[in-house]
Amino acid sequence: MHPSVEFSIDLSPNLKSPAKSANTYADAKLLADGQIDRLEYVQIDDQRIVEGLRDALDNHPKDWMVSIELERTHSFSARPRLENGSLFLYVVPKLK
Repeated sequence: MHPSVEFSIDLSPNLKSPAKSANTYADAKLLADGQIDRLEYVQIDDQRIVEGLRDALDNHPKDWMVSIELERTHSFSARPRLENGSLFLYVVPKLK
């Protein structure tokens, strides 16, 4: 069964930032160094994006596919939820 919504985020440019002390670089570096395997959720605060996805949330509340580009593609099944004006995509743990 395929997810009804697929969401892609490219964090690769964050690793090329000249500002190595910036939060965006530090977060991307941690994920690239292996923390992505323990990712619990992705939080989206940009209201333009949240509003743009509101229909998808209303019409497709089941699991979404989240792909993060960071040196390669990392894909996760995630459960979307609106909380305090932010969109949270909670990663569904993979069966072992």
